[in-house]
Amino acid sequence: MKKIILVCSLCMAVMGLVSCGDLIETSDNGRLDGLWHLTRIDTLETGRGADMAEDRKYLAVQGSILELHDADESEKYMFRFSHADGKLALSDARRNDRRHGDPEVTDVAVLTPYGINRLSETFKVENLTGSRLVLVSSTLRLIYRKF
Repeated sequence: MKKIILVCSLCMAVMGLVSCGDLIETSDNGRLDGLWHLTRIDTLETGRGADMAEDRKYLAVQGSILELHDADESEKYMFRFSHADGKLALSDARRNDRRHGDPEVTDVAVLTPYGINRLSETFKVENLTGSRLVLVSSTLRLIYRKF
């Protein structure tokens, strides 16, 4: 009798966990998920670069949202993104401001300090490890370290 109760309890627990599958958020982002610190921006045309290690600019990736934020500024920006075939495509740029409905970004100038020069930008993922991310656009190379 104890075995029957134990087996029934185990089956009910498994069914309970399986039924919650829609509530558990997962992502296929792999190593891209997490918080990344922008440490360097290189200009491809000139080969010159800017050391950004002292700046506190971050890229955060979770689920289907990518967020840019400067820890010294109050503004945050969000993108929808896709990561496939060695490319990272950003779209639907928005200012992270829930009180005002996350307004769409219309002026790319607010994104240029982060190395983004288009409202819809596609980067080649040159390097992605557990601790380093290198993104290359048509004009810049952005180097991040995992924070």
